Amino acid sequence: MNPFAHTRAVMRLVHGQLVHWTRDLLLDAGIEGAGVFPGFQDERTAGDHLVVMAYKMGPWPKLVESDRPVNLVVRTEDRSAGVPRLWAAMGQSLRAAVDQLFDPLGAPGGRALPAVPLAQMPPPLAAWYAAQPEDPEAGWTLRGGDALYGRLPSLVWNRPLTVRTYYLIMASDAAARAGDPLDSFAVPALGVITVGLQLRRSFDVTLPAMDPGPELAGYLGAISAAVGGDLGARLIELRDELATPQVHRVNIMPVPDLPSDDFATVMRSLNRPLQPAVHVAVQLGIGGGPSFGAGAAPQMVQSFG
Repeated sequence: MNPFAHTRAVMRLVHGQLVHWTRDLLLDAGIEGAGVFPGFQDERTAGDHLVVMAYKMGPWPKLVESDRPVNLVVRTEDRSAGVPRLWAAMGQSLRAAVDQLFDPLGAPGGRALPAVPLAQMPPPLAAWYAAQPEDPEAGWTLRGGDALYGRLPSLVWNRPLTVRTYYLIMASDAAARAGDPLDSFAVPALGVITVGLQLRRSFDVTLPAMDPGPELAGYLGAISAAVGGDLGARLIELRDELATPQVHRVNIMPVPDLPSDDFATVMRSLNRPLQPAVHVAVQLGIGGGPSFGAGAAPQMVQSFG
């Protein structure tokens, strides 16, 4: 799934789960006859209800993150802050497999060479490389003399953009419209929401996986067969787990009230009368993800072997 399709799916699911969170609070408070909707309803027929309306979205802080992508295939573990646990584990396991298979062929200083002759690779991995198209610029294989070389893998994590979405949870009160202040719905319902922001300030949502993709999945199958043992089994376990949806916790934040002028502007733009509301926000990282491909292309492959 590309980052744009993934973002669309994540935002839809989080928005829907916030609506469910609001409805569950009302039910726990014994308010069973009121609806909770993601958009405005016909006031004449909808009765008592809440509307959970997103009205503003943007990066937080108000700057696009400029952090460089995190190289997951590194020996040190101190650069994986902010990387999802499974992807950090995948990077470490892939690094261990590369070290185990290619360090004997390494350059001085203990670093594996950036390209290794296919003739010196274990058969499962050599077969995977041989099946890839040759491309001296971006491909997995390149020629040096009469030998075919395979480039070592690169796996990086592109940091997501932290996005905060602001919501108004507004009450439509049929009793108030009928002139019966003793049977008010809006004030008790919004009081429940306000307390919920303190006592139940998050919800869990099952988000679609950032699928490893066919290229990474194929490489992991080949290198796991080449390395074997517990490490090979771990690579396959991580590959399969990364392809499954993951449960993510989303925090709900109370937000200081909109200035009255801003609130009036929002309501005027909707052509609605003034209604009581609670102001909340949810924040999550979207748009990031893994990038897998061949590593740096060496310029002097003739000197290998």
